[in-house]
Amino acid sequence: MKQDITTLHAFHRSAYMNERMEYSKRKFDSLSYSLSYLSIITDGMAQSHCELPYGTNLVQFSNKFGQHTQGVLLHGRGILIYRTFNTIPNCANVQIHTMLLTLQHVKKTEGRIPLVFYYQIDGGSENTARAVIAVCEYLISKKVVIKIVLTRLMLGHTHEDIDGKFGTIWTYTR
Repeated sequence: MKQDITTLHAFHRSAYMNERMEYSKRKFDSLSYSLSYLSIITDGMAQSHCELPYGTNLVQFSNKFGQHTQGVLLHGRGILIYRTFNTIPNCANVQIHTMLLTLQHVKKTEGRIPLVFYYQIDGGSENTARAVIAVCEYLISKKVVIKIVLTRLMLGHTHEDIDGKFGTIWTYTR
């Protein structure tokens, strides 16, 4: 039994370590060959870190103001932060909207969108919805890009670089 668990753990570790190595290669491509490659990673900030005013467990702030913060880290190009209020659900529409706004930002600042688009997401239902995949297919069919590599992290493994940015933002806003 112990040997089986050890073997399963080794397979799991091998899978996520291989994905992290591939992710590093995609980041490297975007940093080194920015005319050809665009690599982004997107994630939502923890909802409890976005409530206003912060410290809403205090009695006088029982009517806290909810919001959602969506971050998009563009490797070698910066970070974009999008905010929606609690009246807009965090769903595929928000994910698609932030992806398209990000591509629009790249085109505006660089004059063009690189032909290869690396798009890293997590396994949330807002990211893995068929509509998100359909928009990726649409971007290729309209020749906005020639290739999209859509990758998703394994369950339980976080976006180490985007989460680090969220930590900085959260510490500053607290």
